[in-house]
Amino acid sequence: MKRIKIDEILAGNRLDAFVADQLTERSRSLSEFLIENGYVKVNGYRVKKGYTLIKGDVVELEFDEEDLLKVYPDETVKFDVVLKKDDYIIVNKPEGIKTHPILPFEKGTLLNGIVHKFPSAGNLYAKRYEGGLLHRLDNDTSGLILCALKQNSFRRLKNIFKSGSIKKHYYAVVNGILKKGGALSARIISPYKGSYRVFVDPNTEDPEYVTLFEPIKSGKRYTLLDIELIGGKMHQIRAHLSFFGFPILGDRLYNRDRSFNGRMMLHAYRLTLPGEFDAKTDIPEEFLKVLE
Repeated sequence: MKRIKIDEILAGNRLDAFVADQLTERSRSLSEFLIENGYVKVNGYRVKKGYTLIKGDVVELEFDEEDLLKVYPDETVKFDVVLKKDDYIIVNKPEGIKTHPILPFEKGTLLNGIVHKFPSAGNLYAKRYEGGLLHRLDNDTSGLILCALKQNSFRRLKNIFKSGSIKKHYYAVVNGILKKGGALSARIISPYKGSYRVFVDPNTEDPEYVTLFEPIKSGKRYTLLDIELIGGKMHQIRAHLSFFGFPILGDRLYNRDRSFNGRMMLHAYRLTLPGEFDAKTDIPEEFLKVLE
């Protein structure tokens, strides 16, 4: 535990701002978490994050910062390893779980499960709690994720991802009957940092972020699509298809149709790096059942 006595220079600061300044990453959100969960006390008592420090206060930091940044193993998280190399793996994420933690000590995410089987994956990161993950999927999206196991591989694959050389393909079931394929490249806008959804600007094209789609099979009300994702902005496929008038079945954010109560019908089925790997999974059974 670290104890800091507040002098005349530190007096007047909000507690959350003061605690954030004690952290290596100077993260206000992490500071708020620590205060709200009792890891920070003032004069032996829990206080609110907006408390104004006064001269003579003693702030007690009851945590080890190294422990805060760890990704903890969780053997209860089940997933399949589709491809395993010495320095990276490709795994199949189940739908309904997060890709990685967002809070200290959090478990139950895909990365917690990966770290249980491959501990080194938790020690590689460019961002907090992301370990060796090279990309991520939405909670309700299933499918393939690439994860590095060694630092040099992490750097190499990160650069390859940025170059666009790794091809990403998805299956999606959408509302409506589509007869032919196409390309969607309308610009995607996030209204503010941390926004939980994005919007599409119909008047502006963005060639760096394109959603290519091709119908595979149709039922009475729905169509199964094969999609190639170019770029990869947050909710790119979901927002593009919704804007086009064919939202993804089960998408509670971009699809207004509430008659379907199942999972979101989006699955990342293929990752390809020419000359190195071509990992695939089958079409999920529930995708085919809804077309019957």
